[in-house]
Amino acid sequence: MRRLIVFSFLVMFSLCSFGELENRIPKKEKTYEVVLVGEKVEFLEENISSRLIIRNISDAEIDVIKIYFNFSLVWDGKPYAHDESFDWNGASAILPKTSLNTSISINEYKIPKETLTPGRHTMSLKDEMTESNQLTIFIGKKKDF
Repeated sequence: MRRLIVFSFLVMFSLCSFGELENRIPKKEKTYEVVLVGEKVEFLEENISSRLIIRNISDAEIDVIKIYFNFSLVWDGKPYAHDESFDWNGASAILPKTSLNTSISINEYKIPKETLTPGRHTMSLKDEMTESNQLTIFIGKKKDF
């Protein structure tokens, strides 16, 4: 019985110590934020786009191209990778404590056409560092426009 008590104590102690150690491991600090600006609410399926603001909240310059192509577009809760065939034609870096305004189109992502059905949808961007706000948009039928 005594061995069981000692063993239980050691297990509990090691779990507590591991939890404290885990809390001491520095987490990767967020260096940028991503904001989708949805001025338009209803689209045709082939014209869905949004303004994109990437905010550098760090003290160092960040590589915009690396960030931009690492984003996944989350469409109705499912992430889709960026299509590598699209080129970047903007600034290459964002200076510290500044932002970059650009735009995105869902055509730049590997979203199957069959998911672009008329009605209500949600979209956001995410990568390993951050996730944008979520926009609700509507796809209208061609005759609606």
